[in-house]
Amino acid sequence: MSLCINPNCLKPRNLDTELFCQACGTELLLEGRYRIVKILGGGGFGKTFEVSDRGTSKVLKVLITEHPKAISLFQQEAKVLSHLNHPGIPRTDGYFTFFPKNSQASLHCLVMEKIEGLDLEEYLKQRENRPIDEKLALEWLTQLTKILHEVHQQNFFHRDIKPANIMLRADGHLVLIDFGTAREATGTYMQKVAGQQVTGIVSAGYTPLEQATGKAVPQSDFYALGRTFVYLLTGKPPDEFPEDPRLGKLIWRESASQVSKQLAGLIDYLMEPFPGKRPQNAQMILQCLLEINPIVKSPKPYVSPPPAAPKAVQNPPRSTQLQSSAASQHKSPKAETKTLFTKVGQSAQYTMLAILSIGLLRLSAPAIYKYFKFSLSHSHPVATRTQTETELSSSDKSGNIPKQPIADSTNESSSISSENNSIPIPDGWKKIQGEGAELWLPGSYFGGDPNKDSEAIAYNLKLVVPDYQRRLEVFKQSSFSLAAFDSQLDSVGFLTNVLAVVEPVMPGTTVDQYMEELIKQLPSQYQILEKNVVSLNYYQTGRIVTEFTTGGTRNKQIFYTIPNSNKFWVIVYSASADEFDRQLLVFEESIRTFVAKP
Repeated sequence: MSLCINPNCLKPRNLDTELFCQACGTELLLEGRYRIVKILGGGGFGKTFEVSDRGTSKVLKVLITEHPKAISLFQQEAKVLSHLNHPGIPRTDGYFTFFPKNSQASLHCLVMEKIEGLDLEEYLKQRENRPIDEKLALEWLTQLTKILHEVHQQNFFHRDIKPANIMLRADGHLVLIDFGTAREATGTYMQKVAGQQVTGIVSAGYTPLEQATGKAVPQSDFYALGRTFVYLLTGKPPDEFPEDPRLGKLIWRESASQVSKQLAGLIDYLMEPFPGKRPQNAQMILQCLLEINPIVKSPKPYVSPPPAAPKAVQNPPRSTQLQSSAASQHKSPKAETKTLFTKVGQSAQYTMLAILSIGLLRLSAPAIYKYFKFSLSHSHPVATRTQTETELSSSDKSGNIPKQPIADSTNESSSISSENNSIPIPDGWKKIQGEGAELWLPGSYFGGDPNKDSEAIAYNLKLVVPDYQRRLEVFKQSSFSLAAFDSQLDSVGFLTNVLAVVEPVMPGTTVDQYMEELIKQLPSQYQILEKNVVSLNYYQTGRIVTEFTTGGTRNKQIFYTIPNSNKFWVIVYSASADEFDRQLLVFEESIRTFVAKP
């Protein structure tokens, strides 16, 4: 059978041996090669057909309107799709205009590759809605993220990601279909033409609020991607799960017991209600996946090229242990070390989770513990706080980063400086400026220089916690260079925070040496979960993850120790254990934004 493309034809069905429609006379062999086999879908302004191109099945999308703006938008999309070159995106085969018989109105046509296989909704139904395992989820999520990277690089976004729009080929590779094109040329195009608010495409359970209200952004695709994997990992449509009435977050994890906390945290990160708290680009997602599954191929770095590395920096093979002799070589005065770790301890409660920055902190572990204990005994549990981004963790921790001390940490060129200001900042984040340092955090944070901004910090603390005066007094006892706090408490009443301090050290002190000395000063209640040297914006940085229990609650912290001339900065992020696991990637993205001022 051969269908007539003329939208006004009363009898469009013809034999496949005919060259012209027997009812209206319109040519049936379009461009001398495409014969319409059947209609796949459509609306008032556009239709989609399956066509045969010399025996090969393809898809033809047709725009049925003469409005100049709609045509311009359709042509623009066709051009973008023709430039996309990825096996996970249908290839375009041609764009042309066609005039039906006895009609002065042209039809704008786009021919694309037809993808053979099942969409993921059909795939799961054939599995009787049996969820996929984590290994397959990681593979598919990586494939789709790389597809979205290609799409977003062209300043384009999909707007309708869901299982039904993802095809699974016989070879196991995924293809993202339905990019808009003729679909965009329907109501969405005409609303834009008329200057009306564009409501966009809404797929129940998959469309974020901003898209439903006509304010879709590339991060809207990430939300739908997260919802898609909720479906794949649970076997249930996402709209069947309840949402936290206060936070707007999907409560789905109990139905996916096979999923690790790391992957679940990434999916929740993709589904953040506020688009500014989702990953800001596909590469951030890929780096998160790299942390979960080191087999994932590392994406191209999205940061600007680093400054020339100093000759003193060495990159020998990575070690898995700290050098046993490092502590004995550390010669910083004991009094200074004790002061530093007292400050770290006092920061623990405040540094509980939600910050992103590149930090150098002069803190004190015993004091952090002391402050955590104080805060727990005076905390007032409230409703669960809004999660901040579970952001990308540094791809440098993938196992390829040499874990060796910097040969000469006194070299100025190997320190963190204003050269790092090329790091991209996620939308909705704000800059927190302290004494000699600054970093970026989500918009829910407040803070600054404790010495200069104490009144403003006190005012905001008063709005967050009833016993703010006690907390403020404890906070004032430590001379932090920078302090920042999340304005929303977590589920156990903790005030998430980030604290930064700088400490003078003896010339030649290495990252390993400084870390070992810091670990020695931690209270006995602290358990060391991780200790390594990572590459942070191409500089070697100490990283320590700790856990301790106080007041019956498990808490975690992450310490970053960064050399800067004859000083070390220390940044501490702290949170209750569950919140920490969800927000770890946020901390590690935040630390990338840290700048130490001269």
